[in-house]
Amino acid sequence: MKATRNRVRLLPAVLRYCGGVPVAAALVAIGLGQAAVSCFAQDTANSSQPVLSLASAEGSPSGVDSSATNAAKRDIDLNDPRVIAAISEAMDNPISELIAVWNQFDAIQVHFPSTRVYDERDLWAYRYQFMPTIPVPLGEGWNWVSRLALPVVSVPLKSEVGKLFQFDPGNNPRPDSTLPANLDPFGRTTGLGDIVYVGLVGPKHLPRIGDGKLFLAAGPTMIFPSASEDILGQGKWQAGPALAAGFLSEHWHFGVFPQQWWSFAGDDHRSSVNQMNVQYFLYYAPTPEWEIGMSPNVFVNWNATSDNKVTFPVGLGVQHFFNIGQLPVNMGLEVDYSVIHSSDLPGSRWDIRCTLMPLLPAPWGHLAKELKALQ
Repeated sequence: MKATRNRVRLLPAVLRYCGGVPVAAALVAIGLGQAAVSCFAQDTANSSQPVLSLASAEGSPSGVDSSATNAAKRDIDLNDPRVIAAISEAMDNPISELIAVWNQFDAIQVHFPSTRVYDERDLWAYRYQFMPTIPVPLGEGWNWVSRLALPVVSVPLKSEVGKLFQFDPGNNPRPDSTLPANLDPFGRTTGLGDIVYVGLVGPKHLPRIGDGKLFLAAGPTMIFPSASEDILGQGKWQAGPALAAGFLSEHWHFGVFPQQWWSFAGDDHRSSVNQMNVQYFLYYAPTPEWEIGMSPNVFVNWNATSDNKVTFPVGLGVQHFFNIGQLPVNMGLEVDYSVIHSSDLPGSRWDIRCTLMPLLPAPWGHLAKELKALQ
């Protein structure tokens, strides 16, 4: 918990910065600090090799007896089907005790309708996000899970139109102002985007409903105006609530993860923000190693006109869980199409998403003890 308090002390220092680059540097430092905390905790646990005992926990497989103490001294066996099933379930629980190093790449086709300045066209934007996710225990019954999304963005517009366009979290280029008639806005700009933080607090032990479990968590979310170019972000400090809720069974996993943001400071020349991002997921898992389904992001711009408020994609993808040595890894590929989209403003249509996520049960958590006790 000492490391947690240090991270809290860093926040006022971060908030004193209003420029994009200092904000980006400070938040990258926070992300690296979280990763360092997890590595330090792991090294400490491995070097001391404590004898772990496990009381019968809710949702734990049967058959755990006194031999669990000796079994806990060994490494987690990723070839054990029970271990694979437990980690697979934890992957879909946003408040699980998994440390995740989430890498996500999106190739987004953006449709630009015809205007008096340019003809109709479809161009591609690209977004890579590095998202370290760190769980921290809050007493015996609760988890606090922090996720920091650090994006690198490449958009098909010139940096010169940054005060006239903004790319929102739904990958839609929203006009902030009218383009001059003699300006060709198209080109390519690449750099750091706006950084997003979300923190969720929820119970460690999930209540059972039938043959599955429910999860529910809530907490704050913030967007920092860290974009290296105006066109790559919204230029506003934003904050609001986040919620995660869903159901996990042996073969079906589904849930929703909405985040709402309102702007409260930032560039006075940029439009105010009132927007929501809702990631929903629906997966069928024929085996613990494979999932088939989708997890698109619905985006709502509450300030837009009724025909331009909602971008609603549906899709299909596959995720595969495997291990590299003693490292569990999840890899996914998904294609989404926005069946509801802006009618007369630029907006995303297709999204090709690739994910690669190394996983590690937090050594200080109950999950790591339970996985070792299974052996």
